[in-house]
Amino acid sequence: GIPVPQFFEGMELVIWSFHVALFLFLSGYLLTYNTRPAGSYICRRGVRLLVPYFVLSVIAFVPKALVQQFLNDSVEFSAWYLIKTELIPRENVWGHFWYIPVVFALCCFGVLMLKTMRSRRATGWVLLAATYLLLFVPQTTDWFALEDLRKTSFYFVLGMVLAIRDPEAFVVSNRCWLLAFPAALVLFRTINTTLTNSIIACLMIGFVLHVGTWLPFYKINLFAAIEKNSFTIFLLSWPAQAVVEVVCNKLLHFPVLLTMGMMFLAGITVPLVCVKIVSLIDKRISMKWVKLAIGM
Repeated sequence: GIPVPQFFEGMELVIWSFHVALFLFLSGYLLTYNTRPAGSYICRRGVRLLVPYFVLSVIAFVPKALVQQFLNDSVEFSAWYLIKTELIPRENVWGHFWYIPVVFALCCFGVLMLKTMRSRRATGWVLLAATYLLLFVPQTTDWFALEDLRKTSFYFVLGMVLAIRDPEAFVVSNRCWLLAFPAALVLFRTINTTLTNSIIACLMIGFVLHVGTWLPFYKINLFAAIEKNSFTIFLLSWPAQAVVEVVCNKLLHFPVLLTMGMMFLAGITVPLVCVKIVSLIDKRISMKWVKLAIGM
């Protein structure tokens, strides 16, 4: 909720054009490695994803309602509003939490279809075509994340289909994918339609995956820690950044760029520090439920 320079706004819009698609593509791809029975997988995934979703939303509700004058969000202090924010993920206390029920629903669907998609390859392509057509369906409803499922399921299924077709499909070795970035930028700057937006997302997925094969992040300790605790960072980054924003920008009136830098650092370091503290305490006192609530 802070005013940012125009350059950063443009960069943000470019990232928004593909980051959800990339995340869900990888989620669908990785699902194909699952070897657990569908029921067991769904139960474990439900606990892993939905416990933090509900627990952290409820915990944050009252503090966010009390400091809403410093934020862009408006929070109604009532039980019905709290219930509604849980059932309409886009209106959740933490805006980024809408990913969680979407990923859970797609994982449930994917694991139930996985066996059929492996034995009958045509099933995957039919699902891919059907989910792509959903992109062009008029807006539905935000209840139970149905609108977000309509707009994102194609990329999840795409990840599954390509992984089943070729286990190394995500390692894009063809250097032609380097041209995907400028091509996506041209489309982004000139044409804004559902068709071109889906093309931009696919081009950027290919580009990022290709470039990613060059960068051995796993050899760097910091990136290894981020990868290991990525879900906890996802959960706690916004609360950490919200505190820094309120203190630095709203109360102390720090320059925007300085505040942005501190928010970025807080979004990574605070969750990692929390993981370290909880891990140390867990050696003396069981922190099972705390670990579950923060995605450890």
